[in-house]
Formats: sequence, structure tokens, C-alpha cells
Amino acid sequence: MISVVTINYNNSEGLKLTLDSLVNQTVSCSQLILVDGGSADGSMDVFSSYDLSNVSSVESISEPDGGLYDAMNKGLDRVVSDYVVFMNSGDCFADDHVLECVSLEIDRSCPDFIYGDYIEGTNEGFFYKAARNVLSNKKGMITSHQSMYFSKDMIKKNELKYQIQYLYAADYCFVSSFLCESKKNSYINKALCIFDASGVSNTNRYSALKENYKIRREVLKMGRVYCVTLYVAHYLHTTLKKKLPKVARWLRKSEPCNV
Repeated sequence: MISVVTINYNNSEGLKLTLDSLVNQTVSCSQLILVDGGSADGSMDVFSSYDLSNVSSVESISEPDGGLYDAMNKGLDRVVSDYVVFMNSGDCFADDHVLECVSLEIDRSCPDFIYGDYIEGTNEGFFYKAARNVLSNKKGMITSHQSMYFSKDMIKKNELKYQIQYLYAADYCFVSSFLCESKKNSYINKALCIFDASGVSNTNRYSALKENYKIRREVLKMGRVYCVTLYVAHYLHTTLKKKLPKVARWLRKSEPCNV
């Protein structure tokens, strides 16, 4: 029912965390796909050491790729389940019941898109972040990509891929394109993932803001003035997050939490 795609490159310790959270799920995924960029740190040995016999289909690829989003496309091409989620090395399911909750929602309503809240892991600790409504996507990602479950049929029907010309925001482009076509969306009122943001670069974030502007103009067909306004607002918030992270978290209503 659910395919889990994990992207990894020289992050064997992060891969352990991800796989530990997967094998502890009360309901197993039906397919696990590891896309490794040709790691030299023993990542594939780590992967081979796990007992994944409860997963119906397990695939692994280890070869050089064109970066994160190229690797994600490789994973997409191999998905056979009804839904797919990306849970990359270092990221984890928020608790042992996440796939169970998502599976119940699939059985209940068969939505095109399922999403929930997330926990962000930073150098300062862990913070709970509530998802925004899907209508807020034009303002930016409504939740962590790891807390989003996509219908494979919708992806195939609309021939969606991660557009690798975007080096930092292809995920936002993918989600925006998907939500433009999605007719039925379901929100689960709980954290679905723990997203490892401890290594996120502010430099990359500024670059992503420029790409987000282009995506709003070209994919979401938004007006120039509104796009400029959003760009400036996000630029100021990113700067605030860098200089005064506690204030930025207060504005985002991010609450400290234990994991």
C-alpha cells in the first residue's frame, strides 16, 4: 500500500536512524527503495544488515547520481505501491504508529494526498511544527516533505517528476504541481516525521527562495507583485531565523518537544 523511498549518500549513521524507525512501525510498508549515491562509508553494509523480511519488496541502488532530486526520481520510477513517501537518511517516522495511521486514512477515504505535522531536529533541540492548510501552499511548503504521502496514480497520470533544474526547491515544485491536480486531500492531526534540519545551510535557503519565486510565477501562475512580497517576507524570516532563531520559532509557533 505504501512505498518508502530513502535517499542516502555517505550517511550510514543517519541511515541507521531511518531504518530503525521503519522496522519499528506497527504496520509495515509494502515496498522499501534505497537510492544510494555510491557511498563509500559502509552505508550499503548497514542496509544489508537489517532484517526487512516483513517488507514485501525491498530494492536498493548504489551508483553515482545527479544529486538529491535525480536520486528521488530514480526512486519514483520504481514505486509500485498505491502511495509513496520519502524518508531520507537521518529522517525518521515520528513514532511507531505513523504508517498505521496513514494506512487507516487510506482505507477510510482513499485521498490523493495525505499530510501531517512534523518535528524539526535542529542544533538547538527538537521543535513541533504544525502543518498549514493545503491552500497555503502558494506561500511555501505546508509541512515537511517527509510528512507527505502522494498517490502514485496521481503522479503517473500527471507525469510528475522532480525538476532537477531546481537545485534547492524541486520538492516545492513537485508538491505545487501535485496539489494543482489533487482533488482530495487528508490531514492527520499529529507529527508524522522527525526531520533532521541540523545541517541545513542558510546559504542554500536563500538560493531556494529565488527558485521558489520562479516556481510561483511559472507553476502556480501567481502575480509578480504578490511573488515579490512573499520573497521579501521569506528573506526577512530566513535572516531572522539565522540571527534570532528563538524569535523566528515564536513567529512560526514552533514549540519545543521531546522525542
